[in-house]
Amino acid sequence: MMNKTKTIPMLFSDRLVLTMPGANDVNEVVDYYVRNREHIANSQALMPESFYTSAHWSDRLEKNQEAYHRDESLNLFVFLRQGKHEYDKRVIASVNFTSILRRAAQFCYLGYSLDQNYQGQGLMTEAAGTAIHFAFQEMNVHRIMANYVPHNLKSAGVLSRLGFVVEGYARDYLCLNGVWQDHVLTSRTNTNWRQT
Repeated sequence: MMNKTKTIPMLFSDRLVLTMPGANDVNEVVDYYVRNREHIANSQALMPESFYTSAHWSDRLEKNQEAYHRDESLNLFVFLRQGKHEYDKRVIASVNFTSILRRAAQFCYLGYSLDQNYQGQGLMTEAAGTAIHFAFQEMNVHRIMANYVPHNLKSAGVLSRLGFVVEGYARDYLCLNGVWQDHVLTSRTNTNWRQT
């Protein structure tokens, strides 16, 4: 059931702002994916050419907001903070919580990407940490799962710093950029989860 009374999140950290862009931000989102096309390719499914167009993202951003209102996912984009409530409109990262399941499960999956020009500054850890705090405190998710390919040591480091625990190893887990990849499986649980 859709809950249109939910406010679109606007999350602030020391250096960043995380939110769900609207129709006015389509070009900035497209620019992020075009700039990072090769950089991100090995961490996502093969994307059609339409993925890199304004038409695709106009529709996708609207559907992202609808999915958030239905409590199915939360797809945030990350911007550099420029003041108390101001930020640069250039997208530098994304943080997503997908496949949110309630009832007995109360879990979701975490995914993220960071602009190739902003690596090595701790920004992904800061962005994901801010988003996880929101998912635990405001969305009241009990368990967040995140998986990475074994050779992605940067992602392994981010998840370790965020308190994720390795739980297993899955062979041929996801088809990324057209190749089936093994993944290390990790999770983090919400110690302050509330029964509702």
